[in-house]
Amino acid sequence: MMPNVIGYNTRMVQRSDVPKSDDDLLQPKWQGKIGMDHTKPEWFAWKVKRLGEDKGLAYMRKLARQEFKLYSGLTILTSLLAAGEFPLVLNTFIHNVEDGKRKGAPVDWIAQDPVFTKFQPIAVGAKAPHPNAAKLFVDFMLSEEGQKIIASFGRMPTRRGLSSAARGAEKLNYVIDEISAGDDYNKNYQQFRTIFGAPKS
Repeated sequence: MMPNVIGYNTRMVQRSDVPKSDDDLLQPKWQGKIGMDHTKPEWFAWKVKRLGEDKGLAYMRKLARQEFKLYSGLTILTSLLAAGEFPLVLNTFIHNVEDGKRKGAPVDWIAQDPVFTKFQPIAVGAKAPHPNAAKLFVDFMLSEEGQKIIASFGRMPTRRGLSSAARGAEKLNYVIDEISAGDDYNKNYQQFRTIFGAPKS
């Protein structure tokens, strides 16, 4: 799983002040102070669908007035967050922030409720040159040992009974993206970029 959370710089903002709701994100004090990856529309699409298209798009237009700092890549955004370029990052993954924490960066995360989560499927190709080897790999990745390796990277294991290194992550209320969302990816991406724009070159 790849849960979307809000990352924050612990030297620039207190945990109690980090926005937790959609309305909190609209507060004037955050204008120009939030980083965002302008290449990932999945959270945007899920939120619009959850709120209903008219209400969802209206909310996103209000949110866009916050004048986000747009960059391509959550690793870059997390590094800039740690460096103090901005106090918040919207829609980063838990593992990006946890990786920064392990390296001593002054970053942490907070989750909204529910937590939108991308899934990462694993499968064997219909024309795999070595299908039996592929099946063994899939079995290993889904095994307890394989999932423990996933967890050791700060990622979220999906096997029951295993927890992530991210404290409290197993208690969150997750909503997993539907595979059918891929059918509207291009439409959602275009809407996302039209509303939030792209970095000025």
